[in-house]
Amino acid sequence: MVGEYAPSLAERVDLVVALHPVAQNLETLQYRFLCRPYMWGLAGIIRASGDTCMVHVCGNSTHLLEEMALAGVEGIYLGGKVDLPKVAELLPLNLVLMGNIDRRRFIQLGISEDVRWE
Repeated sequence: MVGEYAPSLAERVDLVVALHPVAQNLETLQYRFLCRPYMWGLAGIIRASGDTCMVHVCGNSTHLLEEMALAGVEGIYLGGKVDLPKVAELLPLNLVLMGNIDRRRFIQLGISEDVRWE
């Protein structure tokens, strides 16, 4: 279903971030077989439309990052519980990494200076 409206969406934007809000609960092999093929297809549709596709898994997705990197996306949007410096060493250099801010701690409860620092 998402694949049907992805080309139309890609005509209007430059970046599409696909969200897997509960994928952190999957084991690596489950993600490999249940999510990655569909993410690969969706990323291909978006890329064919001339846009960039990133993927985001809420929470600690550290155990899924290598599989996510193989899903045909140009980048991964990390949750706040992922150790960015550590995982950056494990992932391909051409993969964009974004996010990694604890939104509750810094966005909801922090002051402006905290948000800027993060």
